[in-house]
Amino acid sequence: MRFGMKARFADHGPVAQKLLLAVEEIIAERGIEGASIREILRVAKQGNNSAIYRHFGSKDRLIRAIYDIRQAEVDDCRMTRMQRLPKLPDDIRGLLELFLLPVLDAFAGRQRWIYSQFILHLILNDPFDEAFDTRHEEPAVRLVHQALRTRCADMSDQVFTMRLSVAVTNFLMGVSYGDRVANLTGGRYPQSDQYLEDLIATGCALLMQPPFDDNDGTAGSAANQGCPFQG
Repeated sequence: MRFGMKARFADHGPVAQKLLLAVEEIIAERGIEGASIREILRVAKQGNNSAIYRHFGSKDRLIRAIYDIRQAEVDDCRMTRMQRLPKLPDDIRGLLELFLLPVLDAFAGRQRWIYSQFILHLILNDPFDEAFDTRHEEPAVRLVHQALRTRCADMSDQVFTMRLSVAVTNFLMGVSYGDRVANLTGGRYPQSDQYLEDLIATGCALLMQPPFDDNDGTAGSAANQGCPFQG
């Protein structure tokens, strides 16, 4: 995926919007490998084989476009949460909530599942994709990310990035399957405040662990590498 100018969903015309929704849903359900050009066009109900190239230039740019759109939507919700606070939290728990919970504000029901699975598949496909570079983060998430990094200053960049990524993937898995598990089992726990509390607590536990000593000359640089998720 190539970095480019970001646009909102409403900035695109009807055909482009159908393509964006189609590729997001296909990747959520089947992963990147399932999102062939033919399948995207079929789900979007587009008979013109050049529709993706005409509107986005390539399939990779189409994927990047919907990624950027969703991150901007989540960051709007994050900014709203920040504006309600007297100041940015200075503890890991408060910062992690501000990092993760806007996903629940931005999406509900099936769209929350689609978003979570879409992001998870992007992470699994390439956790070091250019899209995840911290230089491309949305404004509010950049502030929260930087504050989290400051609170975890005793960790190397690599350890911090990996621990935050694990916290994020655990959260996305939890929220995407919580409703499904509840519907299957009839249990209240996956839809309860306690379940959400447990997901956040798990992420906090990771970031509060003592730093791992990786100064043995084998650790790679992660100076610009952010968590493979901005929402």
